[in-house]
Amino acid sequence: MNKKFSTLLAGVALLSAMSANAQTTPAQNVLPTANGAYSIGKLVEGANSGLFQLKDEASGKVLSMDEDGVLSLVASSSTSTGLANTLWCVTVSSENQGQAPKFDFMNKGTGRMLDITMAEILKSESQVDLTPTTGGEIAGWAFSRTITKLEDKRPLFSYFTTDSVVGFTTTNGVKVQKWAAKDVQNNTFAAFTLQAPGQVYLSANELNTIFGNQKADAGVKLGFDKDILGTTLTNPFNANKFVAEGAGDADSRYLFVSDLKKEAYLKVDTAYTNETGYKFLAYNWTKKGETGTALDAVENSAIKDQHKFAFLYSPAYDSLYIYVKQITWKEDNVKYWEDAAANTGANWRVSLQDLIKNETRILTVDSKDQNTHISLGYKDCTAVESTKTSLKDGVYYITNKAGKYLASPIYRNGEIEWTTVNANEQNVAHMPAYQWVILKKNVTDKNNISTLEVYNREFSDGVLADYTLNLNKKAGATYWYLTADVNSANGVTINSTDSLFFELVPAASVADSLLGYKNLDKEELMINKYTFNYWHPYATDKYIAKSSKDSTLTVLEGKTAFNLDTLVNDAAAVKAQYGFPVTAAVAKRINGLKNLYRTVYVASNDNAKKNIWSVNKEEKFNVSQYSTDNNTKLTSGYYFKENNQIDGKCYHAVIAVTKEAGKYVMKLTSTKAGVSDYDGAATLKAQMLNETRTSAFYIAPDETPLYRQFNNALLGENVDNSADSLMFKETIRGEYLMDEHNGNLLNKDVDYAGIWGEAKADGKLAFRIDTAWLTRGAGKVKPQYLVSAYRELIEGEKI
Repeated sequence: MNKKFSTLLAGVALLSAMSANAQTTPAQNVLPTANGAYSIGKLVEGANSGLFQLKDEASGKVLSMDEDGVLSLVASSSTSTGLANTLWCVTVSSENQGQAPKFDFMNKGTGRMLDITMAEILKSESQVDLTPTTGGEIAGWAFSRTITKLEDKRPLFSYFTTDSVVGFTTTNGVKVQKWAAKDVQNNTFAAFTLQAPGQVYLSANELNTIFGNQKADAGVKLGFDKDILGTTLTNPFNANKFVAEGAGDADSRYLFVSDLKKEAYLKVDTAYTNETGYKFLAYNWTKKGETGTALDAVENSAIKDQHKFAFLYSPAYDSLYIYVKQITWKEDNVKYWEDAAANTGANWRVSLQDLIKNETRILTVDSKDQNTHISLGYKDCTAVESTKTSLKDGVYYITNKAGKYLASPIYRNGEIEWTTVNANEQNVAHMPAYQWVILKKNVTDKNNISTLEVYNREFSDGVLADYTLNLNKKAGATYWYLTADVNSANGVTINSTDSLFFELVPAASVADSLLGYKNLDKEELMINKYTFNYWHPYATDKYIAKSSKDSTLTVLEGKTAFNLDTLVNDAAAVKAQYGFPVTAAVAKRINGLKNLYRTVYVASNDNAKKNIWSVNKEEKFNVSQYSTDNNTKLTSGYYFKENNQIDGKCYHAVIAVTKEAGKYVMKLTSTKAGVSDYDGAATLKAQMLNETRTSAFYIAPDETPLYRQFNNALLGENVDNSADSLMFKETIRGEYLMDEHNGNLLNKDVDYAGIWGEAKADGKLAFRIDTAWLTRGAGKVKPQYLVSAYRELIEGEKI
């Protein structure tokens, strides 16, 4: 219970207290109906205090500006949703004495001026509707001809040359037209009336974010003029910051109020602030019980309704009225609180009570009066500094403060989540599923506050954005944030509590059309076989190999080189476009951005027509010649998708594809090649794509030469194939190739090579080996060497 005190009544009548609280049956009030809008009678020169709306007389709707500066007419709402974008600050100025005043309007919701660019106006035809682009040179609008008695139903127009004006029309949406000043009539432009907006009941989000100007979890403190005085009791609405949430009441206007950590919820207590004199109900906080949360304690409370508050807001002059759904009053002759359960009042007001004039004031409740001005801090256009911002068009990584990437990892296949990346094992510059194409919704965003449309580079079809973001960033901050949660049909919600970081993807990755998947040229496939080196942190020498016992593929011992080929008769399988489609318009906005392409491959033990990789009924990979084998199902082919990069080598997952609507696709129900860790044979098995663990392989040309090269370090040869001296030994009799010494076989014109014992070599056992053709053309497969018994270098002539 709050600290109690006794009131000193000498000379103090406390008439308000007697009339409000000294009653047998507490007042049963209903929440008042929000008052409607009303016309403004006058303004002052300079910046005017208050927030106003411009009502279009023809439609009865009000002028609104969205985050991109686009103007529209919207119905004047009885709720707070979208209200901020219909509110305008007004500044009045006169160029010279005697001239009509000029009006400038700044939108409270966006922080942008009602000004339009001149370039389009100059190029447009006269008296023709043109969609205005805000953020320009034309402002200072003519409106009412006097400010001491403000006129209603007046046009908005401005001179952009000495004899030409531009004004607003609303017949076909909010447009502008240019006219010669001499031709303008009373009904040329739309008529507007400046009005104070109607009252609204605040939603939790509008209250927590102060109409989108701060993060939803930042907390709110309300202003009180007058406030608590001369007591140790505190004002729960501004002693510390609070947040609001929906109370789950049938009447959605009621909210719960809690501390920032939601460890305590505010209520009007059944206890009093004072023990003697006239009694005033106190405020208190409900905390969690022995089990459950503080909210559970509220939900199970007998006075749950005494935790429910409604916030009625008058935007024009930042006035807030707070109501509590229920209070419980106990008369002096009632001994126990449970006996007072039926003695409740409804919809009493948060009220300031004078106990001793100018000395002691407390916060309590009253059935009628508030006795103070409560403010949200949304007054005028300088109350809250705008943090709205945007990003230039580009391809970005998006991370949070934990360092996780917004991405679709291989086991999600299009579903988005916050993903941990180990930079020593993965290279996100090679992974388009971790990259986002970000485009401004307003292309002519001169104020850099445009809404952003965000598309995943690998999985978006470019039709609907994965996310639509309105970014905020405080001065000096390193991170961006949202003022409201943003959902996605494809995965995780980006919360207003997330700190966001945006980093441009390297230009080389943006311009790489073959990013993300293994792509092999036709020539490479013709001359190479490929090995699949399994990545494991504890063993780097394991390869996919055909078992020595049967046709099963394992990753335990040995190494098999496999033929790879494309589905040569199916164009949809060879360098087929996937991911975000880069149109000509998008390519102009993001320099170097390319469409992405990938290819389906088939693997076989000898060629692509037999011994092809298959999966048997035990989900084991094997190489089978028999496509009709009941125990074997042939796969359509595989995408080799990059998943890891270790020491500069890219490792790929092997993912089976299916053909749908003319395209080869992967689905969460697809399979991927995975190394079994529950049998001693380390069998290669078909695992579900949605398994978190993913096996990856370094796919490289088999380096086992078809022809002998003299680069074996174990035999003492030069690894780099440089010139060397080697001996050639015959394996049956152990004789050596040497310069012929048998006189019967010598020829005066020709030196023959012969085979004889080592002792007969006469010191001429070694031959000189040098590369003649090793890396040119087909030399990598069929190297050629120059073998000589004697060599004399002759310098070339200079020509």
